[in-house]
Amino acid sequence: MRIERLPLLDARRVPRLAFAPRLHPSLHEALAALDDPDVPIAETYRRLTAFARRQRLFRPSYEHVRRLIHALRRLRGAKGREGTAHVLLQVAYNVRPPTVLVDHLLDLGPAAPT
Repeated sequence: MRIERLPLLDARRVPRLAFAPRLHPSLHEALAALDDPDVPIAETYRRLTAFARRQRLFRPSYEHVRRLIHALRRLRGAKGREGTAHVLLQVAYNVRPPTVLVDHLLDLGPAAPT
């Protein structure tokens, strides 16, 4: 059996793939400032790309911005809400009355589909 040697590749001649760069931190900050739940995501994206152009930064992809906006809105929605387990522990240890748990559960609304 004969094994052939393959020629070594010259790194300068091998074509390179171009990947999208990471989002600049100032774009993350601008996105948090520009996002308004009453404004469609597409409009927020247009405003962010205009900001990126003015700052001479790479324009982020719509899909990336959309995912970030959904995560940001989820975090903002959950930030002001106590966790059910926390309220339940407080009721169990008589720190708060049982009616607080009922009010908390009624305030949560229906569970999100998974």
